[in-house]
Amino acid sequence: MIEGVVAFPEGVYPGTSIAIAIVMFRKGSYSTKLFDVAGSDQYEVSGVNFNVSRIVKDFANLANYGDIVTRGKEQILSRDGELDPGVYLAEPTQSGRQRKLGELVQGIKRGVVMPKDALERLLLPPDDSPGICYLTPKHISDGVIEDVVTKLSAIPDGCENFVAKAGDLVISRSGVPFKCAVVDDSNKTYVVDGNLFVCRPSGVDPYYLKGYFEDVEGAKWLKRLSSGIQQTLSSKKLSLLPVPMAEGGKASEVASAVRERLERIKRLKRELKKNLMEIKSQFAQTVSGGGAGDGN
Repeated sequence: MIEGVVAFPEGVYPGTSIAIAIVMFRKGSYSTKLFDVAGSDQYEVSGVNFNVSRIVKDFANLANYGDIVTRGKEQILSRDGELDPGVYLAEPTQSGRQRKLGELVQGIKRGVVMPKDALERLLLPPDDSPGICYLTPKHISDGVIEDVVTKLSAIPDGCENFVAKAGDLVISRSGVPFKCAVVDDSNKTYVVDGNLFVCRPSGVDPYYLKGYFEDVEGAKWLKRLSSGIQQTLSSKKLSLLPVPMAEGGKASEVASAVRERLERIKRLKRELKKNLMEIKSQFAQTVSGGGAGDGN
């Protein structure tokens, strides 16, 4: 039940005149108290001291109000405006040993926002020059990169540092659930769209990371780290994501299992595409009188 509501005046939340409130819940509570901060700088709610002036200062110090998220009451009442998911997010991961994603990759880089006219100048037909592709979130479905992606005649000028190669992990910047795929074609270089992040794992199998991101626990952490209406991630927050580390050979077992299932998904998708094309061909031939129309 809601036990206490601490109401703040308009203008405290940077970038908007909408008033905000801190709401406290307590299991077993039977009454609700409302506190208006206009009367004092200090309030005690359920034995917790709310330092109103400090809270207002913390909010004002945050340059990007989109980064303001729910934090534990002990932190929001205490010292600073540092947004560390290890402090303010929900329950810790179940594994005893974990590392931050930023420690497991060489870097997390957002892709390039490509001007439409620059992209159009480099476009090629789908079947030409398979070596260079432009990768966007729409080219990732069912956890794998689609065979048919936008083909380019060359890497655009200034985009040499915004490419993904075999072994890299790509993650969508927004939208829940977040799309995630491992680049596994060594014959292709992908120029990555600005709506994707590129992670280059170091000392950890990318398929192990992918398995975690798409696990229930990993998916929850990605959602918790996101903010805004579109549930958007930032490279800074993504680097702080805690990754449970499997002991011994279990990490290799997980990675192998994920890789095997992804290969099966790709085979099934190719088979599905082939069957759909055969259906279209069968129907056209039958209607035109060119096929036997035996119903197979």
